[in-house]
Amino acid sequence: MNDITKLVALYGALISTVALLWNIISAIRKSRAKLKVRTSFGFRFVGDRFATPLSNQKPTLNVVITNTGSTTRYINRPFFEVSRKIEGESAFETLTTEETFPTKIEPGEVYRKTFDLESLDRELFAKLRDKDSMAFVVTDTLGKKFISKPLKICSIKKYLAAFSE
Repeated sequence: MNDITKLVALYGALISTVALLWNIISAIRKSRAKLKVRTSFGFRFVGDRFATPLSNQKPTLNVVITNTGSTTRYINRPFFEVSRKIEGESAFETLTTEETFPTKIEPGEVYRKTFDLESLDRELFAKLRDKDSMAFVVTDTLGKKFISKPLKICSIKKYLAAFSE
């Protein structure tokens, strides 16, 4: 009977140690910086409210950054990263004067940015091949890098072609 008591006590100690380690690992994972970066195509209407919608649509690239972590994050200026270097560079910022960086993002908060796809095509995508790709990148002030899923340049050009028809 004494051996059974020792085995049960040992088993209980082992289970409680595993549960404690599981809780510690879970707490560490929850406290880590987590930013989810997503891109999507969209459009915006240009003109007055009585304009015909189909003739006044402008294609856009929408970027959504969500703080899915449990701590406040400060993000630096987001940028585009392309798969092939253009004039020796593979990362390109879009300069805007209305925003200051770093920007504070609370847990659960969403940062949205819309880019004019036609101007990006003239300035950036026209210099890339169809098989190339680009991704949207944001870093926090601690240097951690968060990247969206890559978009193929051919997909972007097909979307733009639909608006020029």
